[in-house]
Amino acid sequence: MTITQYQRERVDDVRSWYTSIYQPLNGLVPESIRYMALWAVFNALYNIADYPKVTLKSVSSDVGVIKPYIRGRDDDKKLRLISRKLSQDPGFVASLIRDHIEFITHLSQRTPEVTQPPHTTTIQFEHEHQTYTLNLSDLHGIASIDNRVFLEDGKVLFQYHHLDLDLSTDNLPRDGRKFILQLFYMLYQLRNNIVHGGSAAYFMQKTTLSTGAIRLLDAIVWQLLDHPELLEQDGE
Repeated sequence: MTITQYQRERVDDVRSWYTSIYQPLNGLVPESIRYMALWAVFNALYNIADYPKVTLKSVSSDVGVIKPYIRGRDDDKKLRLISRKLSQDPGFVASLIRDHIEFITHLSQRTPEVTQPPHTTTIQFEHEHQTYTLNLSDLHGIASIDNRVFLEDGKVLFQYHHLDLDLSTDNLPRDGRKFILQLFYMLYQLRNNIVHGGSAAYFMQKTTLSTGAIRLLDAIVWQLLDHPELLEQDGE
């Protein structure tokens, strides 16, 4: 499915917004705020890619006013499309790893910063009549501040996103599509924590995480701006 002229014009709008709004923030606002402004650029790009999937869901009438209900796909499907497109370019994947290997390694090894009762090393929980035991020392990645379950024993079960950094001898991921998608999910989780988790002030202090995420997301954004054909739908 070829990208339309309207989509190309929207990409030009996003590029202009990046230059006039996002770039001037450097050095003037906390890193978490810069990250959110950059995510807005990325969000606009993956929504542009989703335009062909936007459909009329329903039509309602309220006191004679016709209200179309029009929606695209959810963010998960949008991120999956862009991750699939980017992972098809080994050169881009190699450049991400080469230029950001220290931060990517940090993401893969990072222990989620969550609060548990003192001396907690494992969490046992049940789901659909099956019992699970989670070893906290095995957890890596970014935990969700909103998506958590408070268990009866006082422990807290968090949803989290992680990165399996499995590189071959040529320093490329053995599964490029999985690698890019997991990166996206971690960046998305950081975005959610800042906005929905009410932790903007907290993340303003986390310069290592937010600065590294900005550099990584910036490379992804420019790959899409320079190659708008990556925003084409491919039938999946």
